[in-house]
Amino acid sequence: MSVKQVIKRDGRVVDFDESKIKVAIQRAMIATEKGVDNDLIERISKSISSQVKNKTHIEDIQEMVEFKLMGSNRKDVAQAYIRYRNERTEYRNKVNKLDKK
Repeated sequence: MSVKQVIKRDGRVVDFDESKIKVAIQRAMIATEKGVDNDLIERISKSISSQVKNKTHIEDIQEMVEFKLMGSNRKDVAQAYIRYRNERTEYRNKVNKLDKK
C-alpha cells in the first residue's frame, strides 16, 4: 500500500496524517456547547481517510471535513470549524501582505 500524500498551501508535499483531521474536528467540538463526540470524530476521519487520493490538496480535505460535519447532527461543529478555517485564512493573508512589504 502506498502512502497517501497531501499538497500543502505552500506547495510542499507531505504524508497524509489522519490524526490531524481528528485534532481539527476535536478542537471545533471543544469550541461548542455540546462538547466532544469521539465516535463522530472517528467516523468522519475514517471516511475522509478512505476518500483521500494521493496528492490531494489540503483545501480539498478541509472541504471534505466541512461537508461531513454539515451532514452530521453537529451543525454547531461545522460552524465552529468553518469559522476557525476562515480566521486562519484571514491570518495567512495578513502575514503574506506583511511579507511582501
